[in-house]
Amino acid sequence: MEKDLVEYAYLSDNLRYADLFNGVLFGGEEVIDSGRSLGWS
Repeated sequence: MEKDLVEYAYLSDNLRYADLFNGVLFGGEEVIDSGRSLGWS
């Protein structure tokens, strides 16, 4: 699999996306809600 496809597959899970970005960008504060669809397909 190409690198982009692996990253896309990983980040397409809303819980992983929210956890990663809340941790990295917002110091763990839940700014991005994992229950909300990101609208990516």
